[in-house]
Amino acid sequence: MKVIKAKAVFDEDKCIGCTLCSKVCPADAICFVHRKPVLEEEYCVGCSSCVEHCPKDAVTMEALEHPRTIFCDPSEFDAGEIEALCLKAHFYPKMEICVCTRTKAEEVAAAILAGAKTPIDLARMTGIRTGCKCCCAETPLRMLNAAGIDPGEAPGYQWYGLTSTLWTMDEGVKEKYDSKYHFKDDIEFCEKCVEKGLERGKGHE
Repeated sequence: MKVIKAKAVFDEDKCIGCTLCSKVCPADAICFVHRKPVLEEEYCVGCSSCVEHCPKDAVTMEALEHPRTIFCDPSEFDAGEIEALCLKAHFYPKMEICVCTRTKAEEVAAAILAGAKTPIDLARMTGIRTGCKCCCAETPLRMLNAAGIDPGEAPGYQWYGLTSTLWTMDEGVKEKYDSKYHFKDDIEFCEKCVEKGLERGKGHE
């Protein structure tokens, strides 16, 4: 779970209306009205991406009087569906797929079952990709892809397309370079790790 402790505050005298803050916000919580920034506070995840990217230092973070928590509880959904979705994306359900926020694959799966359709929805519901904001766009995209959901194009710079993985790379490339890079062995090893993890997890239930 992620505890939201702060929100973005804008200095309209400094703001030049470039809209960069809205384009980098992982939760798409900033819109512009008459070239002025407006924060949708219920969606702000306090990540400070807007502060980091503002060219005029027109944004600061202000502590919330009442911090709030965002979390999508996997226990509220069918365990089999959660596991199947995670495995289809080639993630172990208990695996942390966003190391900054420690968001697990099973929580993202739960959010998708709850109706999330884009990485923005997932950021708002679980907090994923609201730590470094730069390295974790791939994992929510893979989860959405496994669920058969096309998030379309991002409204700003929140995500790009999927990159190749061991499971999705071109078969011709895999065959050509397998003797040097051992793709098949890597796939087999990764899948065995997931199987062992599942066995251990069920043994602790």
